[in-house]
Amino acid sequence: VVRSVNNLTNNVTLAAGANITITPVGNTLTIASTGGGSGINNQTTLQTAANFNIDGTGEANVFNATTQFNIGGNRVLSVGSGNIFAGSNAGTGNTTGGDNAFVGTNAGLSNLAGFNNAFFGTDSGRTNTGNNNSFFGRSSGFANTSGIRNVFIGVDAGRFNQSGSANSFVGTSAGS
Repeated sequence: VVRSVNNLTNNVTLAAGANITITPVGNTLTIASTGGGSGINNQTTLQTAANFNIDGTGEANVFNATTQFNIGGNRVLSVGSGNIFAGSNAGTGNTTGGDNAFVGTNAGLSNLAGFNNAFFGTDSGRTNTGNNNSFFGRSSGFANTSGIRNVFIGVDAGRFNQSGSANSFVGTSAGS
């Protein structure tokens, strides 16, 4: 029998809510959370340092990720500074570059500070550090480093261009 708790007196009943256990042992009453201390609470504000795991399928009307989406530990979608990166390792090296669109595995992988680039296709613009380039097709502009204002369209188009600027190559392996 509990006689007083938090200004309640006489015949106080303790009832366990969701994920709470009440365990009496001798003269000790232990109240514990079965969900652990670092769970997710239903709040409308960001909860710092809160991690969660879901086994199964989840569903939401809106899911707002602050920085990126990962699948299998690999970043597959991120935005920021006018950038959009979609694909495993796309834009991974980007630190201060802005207004870039990289789509495809390793697209724009090494772009650290380049601006206004559009790379579409696996390995397109992989080593790029230049600005104002548009590469479309697998490995197009692969080796471009400091080249600027280039347009490469097609598989391997401009693949080995490193520092050439203001080039337009259209077609498979054009300019390589």
